[in-house]
Amino acid sequence: MAHSRSPPLWCSSIHCACVSDQNIGRIIGRINNAGHSGRNISSRKQLSENIATDSRTNSAGRMGHQHNISQSAQESVTAASKSHIGMRFRPMELQSLCPPKRNCGQHIMPKDRDDQPFSHYNLRHKIISWISRTLFDSLTYTVRRGLLKGMRRKGGLAWIPAIGGDFPRTPEEKFFSTLNVSGKVVFDVGAFEGLLTLFLARSAQHVVCYEPNSRNYARLCENLELNRLQNVTVRKYGLGAAPSISVMTSDPTMAGGATLASSISTTIDRRADSRHEEIQVKTLDQELAETNLPQPDFMKVDVEGYELPVLRGSRQILAMRHPAIYLEMHGETMNEKRANVRAIVEYLNAAGYDDICHVESGRKINGENSELAARGHVLAVQSGTALHSEKDI
Repeated sequence: MAHSRSPPLWCSSIHCACVSDQNIGRIIGRINNAGHSGRNISSRKQLSENIATDSRTNSAGRMGHQHNISQSAQESVTAASKSHIGMRFRPMELQSLCPPKRNCGQHIMPKDRDDQPFSHYNLRHKIISWISRTLFDSLTYTVRRGLLKGMRRKGGLAWIPAIGGDFPRTPEEKFFSTLNVSGKVVFDVGAFEGLLTLFLARSAQHVVCYEPNSRNYARLCENLELNRLQNVTVRKYGLGAAPSISVMTSDPTMAGGATLASSISTTIDRRADSRHEEIQVKTLDQELAETNLPQPDFMKVDVEGYELPVLRGSRQILAMRHPAIYLEMHGETMNEKRANVRAIVEYLNAAGYDDICHVESGRKINGENSELAARGHVLAVQSGTALHSEKDI
């Protein structure tokens, strides 16, 4: 799940790893000024061709997370090709940064674009991820922007201040910045490196987080220790519809995308360097019955396509307590995402959740318009549940 998105998951500013297109060149320039030297990342011509291919794909209307590359980003990446930063992208890395060419003869393209796997991370996210994990992965620092400002962590590039002012807040950041969990028990299912765990632990009575991926679990524990948090319980298990031993698949270049979902795993397995790990899966109902864990008031679920199994394994606690649930929608294709959100809305309605909202648009979601929430996040509560402070989101 990716018990690892969210975000997550270098692609979400919630996780303090993203910087604006305009700042990519500045970041690489700072790296160069620090004294790193070596071979070029790649030839300027090759990078320019890749960007051009990427842009053409966008203009053709490719579905999914679009690779919206601004002129400033193109200039920044071209500038990076002139720089020496100690190492260069390997062929596999360059291949992963660029979408396949249409009708190239090497890829079988489904007739329906909505059945075609799309890239969950754009070019900018992948460049930032490469810089972060290759050059600064072991750096411990104080976060200088975003929800975690002032806290300590490893991973990401949030030690770089917002140049020219704060970055615009995403709908996800706006939601969590006004979320009132004071005195409440929060379950973070798919905790990744603990970024939302850290933020929520500032005010929650207790946070219980689930992260079965060994790499992410280790970083999560490091970040909790750096902040000396005493109100967090970490569980190195996955959650699902039934107890099992399952194989989690991950892309080493995107640590936040580890998954148990078969369709997403199949796409990741096309990489020669995909990784696999056996993990223990439990149900949330089983966890609450067998342990002394407190019962949740609020659940954040970001599990890379495994949302419905997590909910099915939580049937008893959902029916009995109706905790508020914040879910990130996933799927390997647009049609799969639509089917997932439709099934999730149907399941939650049957469990007594009559107030479901698409976080990004603010629209109320039901069985008839569930496809509106195929991209983004869903908040499900019972009518009358208050979650936010009085200030506007």
